Amino acid sequence: MELLYFFLLILIPLILLLLFFTRATLSQSLKKEERKTIALYRKKIDKIPAFLETMRDKVAEEASLKTMIRLHSEAVLMPTNDIVDVLEMNVRIEKEFHFLMQISAQIPALLTETQFIYIRDFVIQAEKDMHAQFSAVNEKVQKYNTFIMIKNMTIIGLILPGKAKPYLGT
Repeated sequence: MELLYFFLLILIPLILLLLFFTRATLSQSLKKEERKTIALYRKKIDKIPAFLETMRDKVAEEASLKTMIRLHSEAVLMPTNDIVDVLEMNVRIEKEFHFLMQISAQIPALLTETQFIYIRDFVIQAEKDMHAQFSAVNEKVQKYNTFIMIKNMTIIGLILPGKAKPYLGT
């Protein structure tokens, strides 16, 4: 009987505390990696106005420049607390950026302009860094989701909140 009381009074609260703090630690670790990804995204979109300015006088495709300006404005005004929303915006910006890269490849004057080359390379590198960061985030998501799955297999674990997080696309 004493063993039952020990189990109910001591062991169950300890298990609950362990589960709670493990979930909190994994969640904070995941948020840290997400913030790194968002910081890379912000650095990239901060260069877009300069990129567009270098292209403005040399590109006849005015609609694409306006589309990119609109996307940049949306990105700047968008709250960055949800990484999924940020990355959906990033996909839209990346698509338009690649289209502008195709246009710029056909303009020899742009390909020799130092500022254009610097900004272009910066944005391309930032995109590569973001994609590399996705694997770090997805690794943390995997650990978090595994913990949530194991936690939810126990009756005690069902008491604590927590649901699986989505993986980032690459």
